[in-house]
Order: sequence, then C-alpha cells, then structure tokens
Amino acid sequence: AVRKILSRAIPIRDAAGDVLLYQGFNVDITAREKTQERLSREHRLATLGQVAAGIAHEMRNPLVGMGSNLTAFLEDVAANDSRREDLSLVLHEVQRLDRIVNQVVEFARPRPLCIGPVTPVTFIHETVATLREVLTQKGIKVDYDVPETLPELQADRDQLKQVLLNLVQNALEAVGQDGKLHVGAREESREDRRGLAITVKDNGVGILAADLPHVFEPFFTTGKRRGTGLGLALSRNIVEEHGGHIHLASELGKGTVASLWLPLGPQPSSTDA
Repeated sequence: AVRKILSRAIPIRDAAGDVLLYQGFNVDITAREKTQERLSREHRLATLGQVAAGIAHEMRNPLVGMGSNLTAFLEDVAANDSRREDLSLVLHEVQRLDRIVNQVVEFARPRPLCIGPVTPVTFIHETVATLREVLTQKGIKVDYDVPETLPELQADRDQLKQVLLNLVQNALEAVGQDGKLHVGAREESREDRRGLAITVKDNGVGILAADLPHVFEPFFTTGKRRGTGLGLALSRNIVEEHGGHIHLASELGKGTVASLWLPLGPQPSSTDA
C-alpha cells in the first residue's frame, strides 16, 4: 500500500552557525488526504445531484412518451416499409438517451444497499455469462481463477453485478479480436477484516499514464464513442458503500488490471432495504 508522509526537519546549529544535525519528524497523513479527497468528491456529488434532479424532471417523461409512441408506430409499419429502419434507429437513440439520464440520476442519488448472501463463484460466472454474445462475436475466451471454496459475501448482489459488468465491458472494449480476458477471485484480509479480492485483467490497448488518475472521475472518458464517463465513477461509489476499494493498473499497449476488494460482511452503517 502507498502511504503519504509529511516530513519536517529543523537544523540544529552550533555557536558558529554551522549545522550539527537536523531534528525532525514524519507524520503519516494518508488518512487525512483520503478524507479531504472524499469530502471534495461528496461536494461535487451534491452539486451534481441538484443538476441531475432537474435533468430527470425535464427529460424523463418526454423520453418515455417518445419511446412509447415510436414503439406503437413501429407495430403499424410493415416489415418492408422503407420508414421502418429510420423509426428503429430513432427508437434506439431515444432508449439510449433514457439510459444516460437514468445513469446520471443513479450516480447522483445512489440507491440504498440491499444486503444479502452472494456466492462468489456463482455470481461471477453468471455475471460474465450475460455478455456471452459479445464474447462470441469477438472470439474472446474468458480464463477463470475463482475457487468454489471462497466464502460467501454479504452484499448487494444487483449493485455488485453492475460493477463487475462495467469492468468486464471496459475490458471487452479494450481488447481486439481474439483478445484475452482473465477473471480471478481470492480471499484477502485487509486491516484485520476478511474480504474478497476480484480482478479483471485484459491484454488490450491499455490506458495512458496521464489518464489513469482520472478514470474514476465523473464524465471522464478515454475515447469511448458512446460512453457517458460514469461507469467507473458509479462502480467506485458502489464499492465504497460496501466498505471496499477499487483500483486500476494499466500499461499502454499491454493491457489493464481492474481490482476490487470487498469485506465479507457489510459496513456497520449499511442497512437492508
């Protein structure tokens, strides 16, 4: 683990003014830095929440109405009608806008955790299996290292699925045809707490060193054509709500490793919804 240390040193001089030695101290300020970073992020989230509420109010109802009407129009249009393709395209884009609005709202106003038992090996395999079609299209085989003996998690299954799906989808976008994907899990204790570490590793294009510190910031993207830049920000919020940590390591041209750690039990403040 990386620690941040504040160092101070004062010279001790003799009568002639020459330095005899230095007296100083080192203070571990890691916790303080993390607290300041979190407070700053929470302030930005509060502001974003107000904006998201306005967006949701102004856009949700019109989008739902447009989607319903377009669906009805499509049902009345013959399969060989030249207008059908255009209507389908417009409906697809309306649905995409609706997903973006919902994602912004979800980021700004996170759902309370609904804690329950999660079996890691079943959860991981079932989650990745939902992307089977994309894996097949790109010719990607997933290599698993997830022991069946791993202990059960107490967590929000649906929200964790959202996190893992986002990490795997990011990996799939980064790799080319016949790329490689590795998903692993192991029990790992941190700060005297038993937990589960999950890693998603790809051999894709990687992330620029200058971009890596910003990947968890809201609306930051690294060149995705259709992304909102909220996937990793949402994932971090969910993981931290569980009392865990998430981290990305990457090397340009060689790939990326996404790692998340979750305590086996919920945070003391978490309550079932």
